[in-house]
Amino acid sequence: MYEIYLWEGQSQFVIFLPLLLVIIVGGVVVYWRSKRGRHPRGISKWLAAFGGLAFIGSASGAIYQMILALTYTGFTVEAVITMLITAVSIVLGIITLWYALRSKPSLTLLRRTGLIIIGLVALFTWSGLYLGPALLISAALVPSPNGSSKTAPDRASHGRQELDSKV
Repeated sequence: MYEIYLWEGQSQFVIFLPLLLVIIVGGVVVYWRSKRGRHPRGISKWLAAFGGLAFIGSASGAIYQMILALTYTGFTVEAVITMLITAVSIVLGIITLWYALRSKPSLTLLRRTGLIIIGLVALFTWSGLYLGPALLISAALVPSPNGSSKTAPDRASHGRQELDSKV
């Protein structure tokens, strides 16, 4: 799509402006929340926050391009397809930001799997360009905030093994 927008005569700045605005404004809001003590806890949550902002930013870019196209062509059935894909991007962004801004810091196997699935869905729906899915999959693969690479069930079974060895 990028080449098509360039072929239409749009500048690179205008093409990426909606995405950049959402990431910058969203980053400022996340930073502002961090000053109030309500920031993402751990590198995984920071990566997920900016991945979610990339999803919403790409959706805003798609909405901008759709509005621009509709001013020339009028409403067509194809616009509904664009709206559905854009809605998927927005939903993925909201889910990702909900994870990132929650106060629960633990990165369990279930959450890691969810982040990878959201990243793959985003990749196939072209949400967040390549930036959002890459950030989200990276968020799933980083070590836990406490430095342990074990998930919660693994730590629980490890604790039982230590207890059994002491008895």
